[in-house]
Amino acid sequence: MSYKRIIVILIFIFCFVGCDQSSKQFAKYHLENSSAVAFAGGFIKFVYIENSGAIFGIGSELPESLRLVILFIGISAIFYLFISSVIIKKQKIRLKEISLLILLSGGIGNLLDRIFNEGKVIDFIIIGTTNVHTAVFNLADLFIIIGTFLFVYSSIRGQTE
Repeated sequence: MSYKRIIVILIFIFCFVGCDQSSKQFAKYHLENSSAVAFAGGFIKFVYIENSGAIFGIGSELPESLRLVILFIGISAIFYLFISSVIIKKQKIRLKEISLLILLSGGIGNLLDRIFNEGKVIDFIIIGTTNVHTAVFNLADLFIIIGTFLFVYSSIRGQTE
């Protein structure tokens, strides 16, 4: 693997994780001690919460040490998949590998929060109406969702070609 390729991969991860961490710090600074801020007629809301669970609060009832182990194992598995397909096999970076990079970036972003924020992740985005809306999430969660969909899509598409 060339150094240029490694540098591009690291820049990609750094940019995604940087955007996530910057948005969380912005939310902490501007939303932590204030009420929700609404845009687009209330369809998009920004509100500050600290989430001890995984994406959308899943697993928040688990002990903190177990949550960290599970998240570390998940991130390690994604990292292994990426390393094995892109670096070891020296494949071109295609949609499947990009999806793994996006997933990995989201996982790293939330893991950094857990390490530096007492095991909690900063969430601040809600999309929807009063009756139907998402749980509170952050950019890393969005990266994880997008990466997962792209991975599934590329896996299915790859099997049919």
